[in-house]
Amino acid sequence: MIGRALLRLPVRSRLLRLTGYQCQHGTIARTPTVFAVRTYATPGRPKRVVGEPSRPVKRSVKKAAAKPADGTSAAEKKTAVKKRKAAKKPAAKKQKAPLTVEQKAEKKARSKKRSDAAKLKELKEAALKPPKVNARASPWMVFMQEKLREADPIPKGQGQDAVHKTLAQNVKNISSQFRNLSAAQLEHYNHDANRRKADAEAEYKRWVESHSAEQILRANQARASLRRLVAADKKSTRKASSWPHIRDEREVKRPVNGFTHFTVNRHASGDFKKIAIAESAKLIAQEWKALNQDEKEKYNKLSSKDGDRYATEYKATYGYAPGILVGGNGTAQPRAAAAAA
Repeated sequence: MIGRALLRLPVRSRLLRLTGYQCQHGTIARTPTVFAVRTYATPGRPKRVVGEPSRPVKRSVKKAAAKPADGTSAAEKKTAVKKRKAAKKPAAKKQKAPLTVEQKAEKKARSKKRSDAAKLKELKEAALKPPKVNARASPWMVFMQEKLREADPIPKGQGQDAVHKTLAQNVKNISSQFRNLSAAQLEHYNHDANRRKADAEAEYKRWVESHSAEQILRANQARASLRRLVAADKKSTRKASSWPHIRDEREVKRPVNGFTHFTVNRHASGDFKKIAIAESAKLIAQEWKALNQDEKEKYNKLSSKDGDRYATEYKATYGYAPGILVGGNGTAQPRAAAAAA
């Protein structure tokens, strides 16, 4: 019975320890001692994997954080040296061929053309654009404009000759009607012409006063320069009259010299009535030369007094003394210094 029970136990549990005791006959009998062990079965490996090697267990291993490169390690220094060696030398620049005399002249002409264009643009911007005032408005112009709207329409698509012929015939008919106007009708057109002229003058004055006195002064200076440029340029299609002087009541009247005071005085005497301007100018010049120094001093004093008046009014109007050139950035400097610069 004991033997069968042992066979059912695991091998390890079958290990017996023999213990001895003394029998009645004085002999020692050996009896097996069974140690208490667990008798339940433990789970083993499945049959499908029996005989196969155990699979290795994969464990994630954290990598050590890389240290920022500071260029001190030997590997980093070696890499930096290689990079410096690998840098290519810049290619040598090709030297430009020297310009010929014709090329230099052409380059200089292009530069001057760009400079002149920039100067012209700057002058045009400074010259401003006042409203147009038709100072020649007359009863005839008012009447003609009114009747042209009622005249035969100018034919279209029949060439310039047909247009000119129709326009000339319309003007001829209107001129005949104007000559036959009654006094009351003519008075109406006179009144209308004066009203239009007054409205245009009022608009012009409002425009001028919307700018500072200095802005108008600079505009007139720019317009004077434009008139000189147009007169000097023979290829220009514009006329010097395209840039008229802007009339401003705030403009300071320039001083005049002693000879001008003498000329005004002589014309006011009435001695040169019915004498041409050119002839009277010659006679007055001869009289001025014949005057002694004391007689000239009287007119020179008038000129000096007029110069003081001009300096006072100029500074009060423009904010700086005459003879001071104000640039586009608002800085003032003497004209002599500006010319030297």
